[in-house]
Amino acid sequence: MFSKLMAEEAYVSMFIGDSSRPGSLDGLRVLLHSLRRHDARRPFVLMTVEPLRGEAAAALQRAYPLRVVQVPELRSTDAACLTTLDARLGVGFTSFNVWNLTDYRKLVWLEADQLVLQPLDALWSSLDGPRDARVSRNVPAAAAAKTLLGPYSSCERGRKSSKFNTGVLLLRPSKKRYGYFVDALRGGKQANYTCRDGFQTLWNRLMRGRVRCVERSFNCIAQRDLLAPRPSRHCLLGNASVPHVAHFAGGANKPWAVPASEGARRRREESWAYSLWARELRESRHGAVKWKALFDGSRGGISGHG
Repeated sequence: MFSKLMAEEAYVSMFIGDSSRPGSLDGLRVLLHSLRRHDARRPFVLMTVEPLRGEAAAALQRAYPLRVVQVPELRSTDAACLTTLDARLGVGFTSFNVWNLTDYRKLVWLEADQLVLQPLDALWSSLDGPRDARVSRNVPAAAAAKTLLGPYSSCERGRKSSKFNTGVLLLRPSKKRYGYFVDALRGGKQANYTCRDGFQTLWNRLMRGRVRCVERSFNCIAQRDLLAPRPSRHCLLGNASVPHVAHFAGGANKPWAVPASEGARRRREESWAYSLWARELRESRHGAVKWKALFDGSRGGISGHG
């Protein structure tokens, strides 16, 4: 059972940038360190466009077994998209490569600006069970939290919304669905789409009716919630004191980014989410405990390329 789980399920994220630049891997280090606290069984796949370089990258791979997979860079060629696209978000299309990792049955996609605070077992099982007639007659291909719509971000209150945030996903990889995304980027049938929120507009368009909703606890993303002294009830499930995943979305909101003012710095230090992220970074630098199990070396080894 253990080896079967290892072979069929994995976490996956993406790193694009210069891994040799000091501090560039801090977000990924915190993600890995916090995730390892709650799940030492499933392997972790890291998609990159360029090979990881530098001593920091080597140290990261020694501490946290990774399967590093180089993938092609994907960008939109659609005119309507390019006229509305924030250049900072253009690299996000490369994340569509996750659908092509079909040697896994299920994947949980996490971004490198996140902090895992609870086990994600409920997320892993969110595609199991009966179909949701409110979503589609088809078998859902992914599970995600709703895009922020004030109090309507919950699954029950936001039933009329078909927009999901892709920061945390459970998905079933599919070469056919990967082909849909690549075709759209090349100006195929789904052409003429706007990209005001980056790649998520196209993602939601192509996934309409194929996504099962999970609660915001799995993607606590609102900046007002992250900067609060304690977690908001909107991000909690049941009697939990913290959400499953804190998501620091937005370039200026990254925990490793320099605050815009002294007041902003103090707000971060006094907040529950940023203070926990900083503590996790400190602890990860003082020595990470190895994951209890490594995935099968025949799949490319700890740092093998897929």
